[in-house]
Amino acid sequence: MARPASFDRDNILDIALDAFWDTGFSNTGIAALVEKMGLKPSSLYGAFSSKEGLFIEVLQRYSAKSLEQIRALLASEDSPLAGVRALLDAVARDAIACEAHRGCLLVNTLLEVGRHHDTIQAAVSTHLAEVEQLVTQALQQAQAQGELAPDRDVAATAALLMTMLWGLRVLGRTHPDPAKVQIVLAQMQACL
Repeated sequence: MARPASFDRDNILDIALDAFWDTGFSNTGIAALVEKMGLKPSSLYGAFSSKEGLFIEVLQRYSAKSLEQIRALLASEDSPLAGVRALLDAVARDAIACEAHRGCLLVNTLLEVGRHHDTIQAAVSTHLAEVEQLVTQALQQAQAQGELAPDRDVAATAALLMTMLWGLRVLGRTHPDPAKVQIVLAQMQACL
């Protein structure tokens, strides 16, 4: 029978998150991970099975926190449409102020490993779909409250906003000119 893990799993996941976020999935080696975590390779493999298993759990943790923040932003305003605008504003602020221009871990991952790792791609795709669903629901509520025209295709609007939002996340990695980000934000807001 295997011994129970003698480490704080959440702390290990946070350390791994920083490592993967700094150098990406492919460029983060097991040796670097175990050194940062203070674990032996056997402990890492015992707890997560593989580097990919660890990474999937990191992505799930990051995704859960991200979705929690998005839900809070959408609910933070007096109306559903204002909540969507608050979300877009927050993403624009992040693009400008992004710590070390790390971007969004999920978007970075999709760009890095994309179609080469089916399990990783599926985890990222699930998150992106969940975010789009949250925005679609907010737009449906806005439509029901008369904030959007009744004939507005809210699913198409959400898809367009998500495409621009993820593009803004990529832009955040490039040390963007704040004025350029504000132009992009204005165009996103104009879609509403």
